[in-house]
Amino acid sequence: MNIGFDFDKVFVNYPPGIPNKLIDYLYKGHLALMKGKTKNVTLSYRYPGTIEQKIRMLSHAKILRPAIIENINALKKISQLKNCKTYLVSSRYGFLKSKTEEWLEKEKIEKYFSGKRCSSLAKRTYSFDL
Repeated sequence: MNIGFDFDKVFVNYPPGIPNKLIDYLYKGHLALMKGKTKNVTLSYRYPGTIEQKIRMLSHAKILRPAIIENINALKKISQLKNCKTYLVSSRYGFLKSKTEEWLEKEKIEKYFSGKRCSSLAKRTYSFDL
C-alpha cells in the first residue's frame, strides 16, 4: 500500500496567531473564502511578487511553523507497517524549497518516508476546477 501525505497542515502548522482564512486567501485568492458556499469553484494559485516572497520566507522560519507532533507520531507508526510505503507529496514555491528542506531536516522526519514528490511551482498562475 502506498500512502501520500501533504506537508502543510499535516506535519507543519501555519504560523500561530494568523487566521487560516487569511493564509488561504493569500495563496488562493477570494475563492478560498467561498469554500463550501458553492458547488463549482475554480481555485487559482498565483505566484507572489518580490515583497510577498520575502514575507513568506520570514513566515517559514522554523520558530513560526510548529510541527504537528501527533501527526508525526502517527507517521512513525505507519512507516513501520509491513507492505506500506509513505511519501511526502507537496507543491512548493521554488523560493521556499530551502526553508522546507531545513524544516524536514530539523524535525528528522524524512527517514519515515519511502520518497518525496515535491514539485516547485513556477512563476505563473495555476487554476483548478473543483
